[in-house]
Amino acid sequence: MADHSPGPEKSASVEIWMIRHGESEGNAARLVQGHTDSSLTMKGTSQAKALGHWLRAEGIQFSHIYASDLKRARQTSVHALQESGTEMHKACNVQERYALREKVSCIRDC
Repeated sequence: MADHSPGPEKSASVEIWMIRHGESEGNAARLVQGHTDSSLTMKGTSQAKALGHWLRAEGIQFSHIYASDLKRARQTSVHALQESGTEMHKACNVQERYALREKVSCIRDC
């Protein structure tokens, strides 16, 4: 019987990382933002850059990056990529998707 399991050169696994955006102006104001577009605060920018430094230190690279089309997500991904200091910054475009926006399902007083 033939062995159809993937060999070492044909990995069948996919690793998916979910990374939340840095602190935004809405977060700092303690607002439930949903689809409201707001920029990162200085703290959020620092958080995104720290992520990039950590990715570089750990040797972590991504082949694809998808982010919400909102400013806070886009800014987080761009700062993290720039600070990663790897070829990933040049080779990996951030794909923005409306479908990746957060979903808010509160009835009241979330």
